[in-house]
Amino acid sequence: MLDYLFKALPFKATLVRCGATLPIVLRSRLGTRTFGKIAGILAEGEPLARVNTSLGIAGSLKVSMPLTSQGNYLFGLPKHYTGERGVLFLGKHLAQHCDAIADIGANWGFHTLFFAQHFKRPIYFFEPNTPLFENTQQALIDNGLTHVKGFDAAIGSSTGVVTFYLNRSDDLSSSLVDVFERQGHTVEKVEKQIYSFDDFSDQHPHKKWFLKVDIESAEDQFLEGARSSLQDGRIAYLIIELLGAARSSGFVNKLIDLNLHAYYVNDFKLEHALGEDGRYQAPEYNWLFCQHAPEQLRSLLQGTEFTVA
Repeated sequence: MLDYLFKALPFKATLVRCGATLPIVLRSRLGTRTFGKIAGILAEGEPLARVNTSLGIAGSLKVSMPLTSQGNYLFGLPKHYTGERGVLFLGKHLAQHCDAIADIGANWGFHTLFFAQHFKRPIYFFEPNTPLFENTQQALIDNGLTHVKGFDAAIGSSTGVVTFYLNRSDDLSSSLVDVFERQGHTVEKVEKQIYSFDDFSDQHPHKKWFLKVDIESAEDQFLEGARSSLQDGRIAYLIIELLGAARSSGFVNKLIDLNLHAYYVNDFKLEHALGEDGRYQAPEYNWLFCQHAPEQLRSLLQGTEFTVA
């Protein structure tokens, strides 16, 4: 019934534009769902339409974003970002103890822009899907965020040029591996610059890094190229989305073998894991790896949204 009513509205585009520009104090979960539903209907017929939004991050932030059926974050707040708000706020707290941030697999740049509002030391973002990279780069220029530097490149096992599988069916899921091609998506193969994180951190020497990694089934390639930085403590905090292939390959155990503690990021609850045990709570895919035992991490995050179990 609601779908019919929304489709019948003659001023859907105006409603969506208004919803995207709502002041932060007026944004709500109900509004996010409502405007997101209408936006999804519009996106079916006009997928390249754009809206201006603050993303709910800061009232002064102005970003032009494409209107897609998956764009609920255009209308809500970071605390409404189901499945990712744990990453956002954990990064906000932990990055304060680091010299630099790397957002690896930045996509439309939500995490990069969020971190940029809370962290004024160097931030680097990597996005090998060129239109997505350019969208975030333009947002940084428009908002004067000069402490953030972007790379139209991937992070993987080595430095050089590789084939990147650009998913034309879904902007959220391109990859260094052919997983989406095998699933029947429309995929374009493009040549892209790639760095190992070890090489990149040698070229950009910061003592302690906070990393957010979301690279769609290429997690083991990341590990192969970041092993030295993990072992010597340059990567102080790693938050990484682990999909089925990485879980099956024993990624969690590989990091524990590097003397790191593993925590499943279950929204605002960090669950300490002694090894890969198959735990998963939809839609939470992210894990935190660091040198802190539970009691140390609990002390570090005292007074925040997070509990450590």
